[in-house]
Amino acid sequence: MKATLLTLIALIVPLSLALRAANVGEETRYNDVVYLDEAKAKPFPLKTIRRVDFTDTRDASTVLAKLAKGATVWVFGFGPGRDYVEATTPKGKARGWVDEDALEPASEEVRSGIETRVLTAHRQKALIARHAIEIGMTRNQVQASLGKPDESTRTEDGEQVDEQWIYRTFQTAPQKDTYTVDGATYERVHYKKVQTSGKTVTLRNDQVVEIKEESKLPGASGSSITQGY
Repeated sequence: MKATLLTLIALIVPLSLALRAANVGEETRYNDVVYLDEAKAKPFPLKTIRRVDFTDTRDASTVLAKLAKGATVWVFGFGPGRDYVEATTPKGKARGWVDEDALEPASEEVRSGIETRVLTAHRQKALIARHAIEIGMTRNQVQASLGKPDESTRTEDGEQVDEQWIYRTFQTAPQKDTYTVDGATYERVHYKKVQTSGKTVTLRNDQVVEIKEESKLPGASGSSITQGY
């Protein structure tokens, strides 16, 4: 399960991002690591099952401490081969890396739940980058992807709040007509902004529950500019 989900996450992240680490504050983040905070999950404790080096980087360049068997660490991220944890050293608490097989296994329910939520977060970030949305996104994610709606309606029924957001897509299209003056026929070209498609997004309690693609939505008005005769 872990290997499959980590592979899927790597496939979703653009290649240019997957090959590099990102600096978040003073913390280096790797795109093939499942960080608990990305799933809005809290760190949880595990014990070491053997003596293990606790290092400052994944490549084990600097050993911060030698953790004895039975030491408690707090897991902040699952990585391929090594996990990102917080441990107590002679100099105090620090975050670093330990071999995955040096820790007692986390329950499959906990691990798979976190990995699935992180996978969802990565997928939705990729959708937002393409100005796309999916069922389950929040109102903030929809606006980050599509911007503010052209129209919106809101209804409340007790604790349930339903909203419909309408988005319209336009393009400028040429439209020709002819007219006659003193027996002479002339051609005139209008460049008119016309609606080409639309989208209705239904949210319930700030979460997307339905997305309906529309060929045309009512109430849209276009504007035209006359270019020539």
